[in-house]
Amino acid sequence: IRHNLFHRGQYAYCMVLAAETALRMGLKSVTAIEFGVWYGAGLLNMCEIADFIEQTLGVSFRVVGFDTGQGLPDVADYRDHPELWASGTLAMPNYDELRAALPANAELIIGDIANTLDGVVATLTRDAPVGFVAVDVDQYHSTLSSLRIFDAAPEKLLPVIPVWVDDSYLSVLQSVWAGEALAIRDFNERHALRKIEQIIIRTDDF
Repeated sequence: IRHNLFHRGQYAYCMVLAAETALRMGLKSVTAIEFGVWYGAGLLNMCEIADFIEQTLGVSFRVVGFDTGQGLPDVADYRDHPELWASGTLAMPNYDELRAALPANAELIIGDIANTLDGVVATLTRDAPVGFVAVDVDQYHSTLSSLRIFDAAPEKLLPVIPVWVDDSYLSVLQSVWAGEALAIRDFNERHALRKIEQIIIRTDDF
């Protein structure tokens, strides 16, 4: 990871942390989730990293990707960053083709996350709890829907889960008052026990 041998070092770093936590708990399998797949490069890379970790650490991964398949949902209000993201942009070119390229331990869920997440949560087990979550859905409302994964029963989640949130950083164009960062703030305000701690890191300096 330090030598940038993975396409997405942030995924590799977080998945290694998930595997180490699983081993401490006596688990041999965990679930990794990517919200916002687009072309599928990240999801395929997640599968490659999962294979490497299973070979080296003995922890297997169930990999699940979520995407509308039709691009970004309709912008609801200012919280969705309408100045940055337009409805229907970032549409997946061919999700059937991507689905066919996935290994047996991976799946692609197409549809609005608000409607598809509960079905996947129902399939989670204590033998393969969620260990890593990547959020790259850009908009506030889609991020809120994604963060509902952390409302799952305790046995379906590792006690500490690294979460990569692609667009939660602060820049001239993004703040904590809109987008993914605001969704995290609102999640934390609504949950007394489960919190998402925001730590801004350099992806080339793990």
